[in-house]
Amino acid sequence: MKAPAYVVASLAALLFLTACSSDVEDTYETADLKINTAPYQYSSFESEILNLVNEHRTSVGLNPLQRMDVISNIAMEQTDHMISFNEVCHDYFMQRKEKLSNFASGKNVAENVAYGFETAQGVVNAWVKSDAHRKAMEGEATHFGISVKRDTKGKNYFTNIFMSK
Repeated sequence: MKAPAYVVASLAALLFLTACSSDVEDTYETADLKINTAPYQYSSFESEILNLVNEHRTSVGLNPLQRMDVISNIAMEQTDHMISFNEVCHDYFMQRKEKLSNFASGKNVAENVAYGFETAQGVVNAWVKSDAHRKAMEGEATHFGISVKRDTKGKNYFTNIFMSK
C-alpha cells in the first residue's frame, strides 16, 4: 500500500525541521560559555590566599603561579552558585574547564572550594591538609584565580581555580 503524497511530504518537512532544531541548542550551549573578561578586583582577603598558595608552592620546590583575571571571574561564578544553593560543590566544573580551554588556552584545570573559614591562613591550611586539595595546589598549573564572597549569614565561600597553559 502506497502512502499518500501529503503523508510523505509531511514526514519530509518534519525531518527537515527536526534536523535544524539543533541550531537552537548550539546557540544555547554557546551562550553558556560566555565569559566575563573585565579586570577582576581582588580583595585583600583574596590576594592573601593567592600569596599563601604561592608560598606553599615555593616551599615544596614548585614555581609560583601567575594570577589571571579571567580565571577569577569564572571562579566568582562558581562562588555565586554555591551561595545561591547554600552548598559547597563542584557543579558545572566541566563547563568552567571548557571556558578556560576556549578563552584562556587552558589545558589542565583543577579547583578547590571551601566554606566558612574566617582567615586566609585557615582555608589554605585546610587545603594543604587535604590530599586532594593539596594535589590541586601542587599540580602542574601555571596560572590561578580566586573568588571569596560572604553570604547573607556572614559565611565565606571560596573557589580557587588552577590552570596550566
